[in-house]
Amino acid sequence: MGCCKGIKRNKQENKKSCPLCNTLGNNIHYLAVEMVVKEDIISEVTKEDYFVCINNSCDAVFYNESGNRIFLAQDINMGANFDEVTKQYGCKCNSDSKCGSCNNK
Repeated sequence: MGCCKGIKRNKQENKKSCPLCNTLGNNIHYLAVEMVVKEDIISEVTKEDYFVCINNSCDAVFYNESGNRIFLAQDINMGANFDEVTKQYGCKCNSDSKCGSCNNK
């Protein structure tokens, strides 16, 4: 049924501090990152979970768990529909996310 059926997670499990500003960022699927980074760097997106930095004053947009891959604002295709991409690929079944099947928010 819904993407959250049977999954119980602590909110903190789906968060990781940004390597640039130390703000806790929300978990996001790598496909969402692929959909919004500029075409010439798509090959740099690896098949792992990423996090979104929620600090508007930070230059980082996405980063991986180890913090060794950071995508900055200049790496993002500003023409991409970020809201649609996060609806499709952003659900990690915690209270800070929402997908087509979740009503967590």
